[in-house]
Amino acid sequence: MADRGHGACLKPRLNLALIVIACLGLALAIYSTRELLGGYSGVSFSTPENSHYYVDKPVTYKFNKQGRLVYKLVAKRSLYFRSGAVRITQPKLHYYPSKRGHWRFQSQRGYIPPGHKRIRLNDHVSAVNHKKGTGPTRIHTSQAWVFPNKHLVTSKKHVNARNPTRRLTGRGMRLNIQTNHLKVFNNAHVNYHH
Repeated sequence: MADRGHGACLKPRLNLALIVIACLGLALAIYSTRELLGGYSGVSFSTPENSHYYVDKPVTYKFNKQGRLVYKLVAKRSLYFRSGAVRITQPKLHYYPSKRGHWRFQSQRGYIPPGHKRIRLNDHVSAVNHKKGTGPTRIHTSQAWVFPNKHLVTSKKHVNARNPTRRLTGRGMRLNIQTNHLKVFNNAHVNYHH
């Protein structure tokens, strides 16, 4: 009977030892998993300018209902906010209004407000029209709004536009991207050259 009592004492100790070993194994597994994941568990992240998320070197394509490419937007970085707004670093907008040619817009910064119906370009905005059969038209300003669905670009800032035969300067513009018609509103000056 003494053997039974001795064996009965070992059984609870063995169970306790197995429980302790299982707990240690679980703790080791959790620790190892955290180390494998780079210690990310419990670490908080921040995004640039408190954006919801961001993308480096994004490329965005916009197609019309017929499946034709309307524009391609390439940037160094895009910051996306919960409101739906997007801030863009070094945007390059390639706009294809017709089969005859396309426009390329670029600037240092850009902004797309919620709803995504227009694009604001800021700081050293340049636009080049690559129209087949003629030399390029180049436009420079400090800020412009691009309305892709309306084929329209507007600005209230000083504008300098050049093509192979003339130079146009003034303040404020309206450019129909589809027809290539440019209208300058204030203090317009035109110089013709050969």
